[in-house]
Amino acid sequence: MTKHRIVKANLLMAARLADSMCKANVDEAWTAMRHTPREALAMSCYMSPEPRAGIVDDEEVVCMYGIGETMILPDVGYPWMVVSSNWEPYARKFLRPIKHYVRQAMATHLRLENYVDARNENTLRLTEFLGFTVDSGVPLGPDGTLFCKFHWSAAKCASSPSP
Repeated sequence: MTKHRIVKANLLMAARLADSMCKANVDEAWTAMRHTPREALAMSCYMSPEPRAGIVDDEEVVCMYGIGETMILPDVGYPWMVVSSNWEPYARKFLRPIKHYVRQAMATHLRLENYVDARNENTLRLTEFLGFTVDSGVPLGPDGTLFCKFHWSAAKCASSPSP
């Protein structure tokens, strides 16, 4: 039986995931900032106080995610998630804890926002599933590739009518 667990991520896990990162995530890291998978994961882990990793059978890293933070805008979090090319068989097992992690971040930040490559349809669907609003694509990065901003804000929730 396959064992699944979420653990605090570290740079060793990031290096392992970098070697098996799905093509869409590799392309996005390069297109957005000209980062290799290792560079993108190392930066994301460094910027996130509590990065997490989804582990299968105590060794395979199938996903990493976190909320990046900066001192300049301490109330804004920058959600990120990267998956391996072997993510799909395990996605359902990890989606609930990832959604819970995002909900916790929503309780401690006034705003969560980031961008996703507009070509990455799977990530766009996942972003909406996690509760974010996804905007239309705008040109970003060195090549002007379309990226969609995704966001959530406490002000938006406070102004929304209760069900």
